Amino acid sequence: MAPVSINELPENILLEVFTHVPARQLLLRCRLVCSLWRDLIDLVTLWKRKCLREGFITEDGDQPVADWKIFYFLHSLHRNLLRNPCAEEDMASWQIDSNGGDRWKVESLPGDHGTDFPDSRVKKYFVTSFGMCLKSQLVDLKAEGYGEELLDTFRPDIVVKDWFAARADCGCTYHIRVQLASADYIVLASFEPPPVTIDQWNNAKWTEVSYTFSDYPPGVRHILFQHGGKDTQFWAGWYGPRVTNSSIVISPKMTRNLAPCTALPETTEGAGVPRLQGTPELLGSYQHCRLPASSTREAEPMDPSWLGHPGDLTSPRHHFRNWWVKTPPPPPSLESHH
Repeated sequence: MAPVSINELPENILLEVFTHVPARQLLLRCRLVCSLWRDLIDLVTLWKRKCLREGFITEDGDQPVADWKIFYFLHSLHRNLLRNPCAEEDMASWQIDSNGGDRWKVESLPGDHGTDFPDSRVKKYFVTSFGMCLKSQLVDLKAEGYGEELLDTFRPDIVVKDWFAARADCGCTYHIRVQLASADYIVLASFEPPPVTIDQWNNAKWTEVSYTFSDYPPGVRHILFQHGGKDTQFWAGWYGPRVTNSSIVISPKMTRNLAPCTALPETTEGAGVPRLQGTPELLGSYQHCRLPASSTREAEPMDPSWLGHPGDLTSPRHHFRNWWVKTPPPPPSLESHH
């Protein structure tokens, strides 16, 4: 019996085979084989099947999707980009920007004069003192697998969340600042609501802060997250705001509704351009970030830039100071709920 070419199989069978092939290999390898494979791999049907197979959608789901291929890759990359958000690794992965009073500390829930966290899986929190305590993380989006075309052309929503609470017996002030920055650390969009002050003898309930960056300017390559605060009684010990369960997530959604954020002026040099202070060397790869693959890695044909770099997990150290820059327009009001 003469051998049968795979291309002689019905297209529906070929599509079923492709649903089991890793997505990157489909685009980097299989799509180059022939025009038939290219056309099949570009079909919406294939990427809807892959989304269904991975559990990204359900059989009876009827959500509008502009681009199923992009939807698939955004779902496959979907995760919290902040490391150690719930203090399970003490202060690991966090840059300490300000360590006033008796310094940052990690405590177990619910803590003295505290309340249980809404999610029972969260066991610990970070707590501040009587002097200003601020900590931060720098997220390198390209190193995390988000390529330039994906970020600049599709601009998926970036959802930022944080949780804070006060002790019932002490007032405190809570701060948060999140900035989207370019490759050379120019601020493109910012979320910096006014500090929240909680009075003494409060209910100690946990409050969630949530903000979505959408339709932001092209060129975003880094996300800079900072939060913290201090108590208002100036008591020795750890009576300031408690924070935990912080997250930065790149959503598969692309609302493209203009968010009330601070945009970069239409200039790249000179005064008036908000820029993160410090040199690119000081603002390099953050601890535990996913880095691009080595330059000795074999070159691959047709590497779509929006696929990003898979890379290997490494743990480079990096130190920097004063990289937050205030932007002139007034910040949006804090939208939070108990």
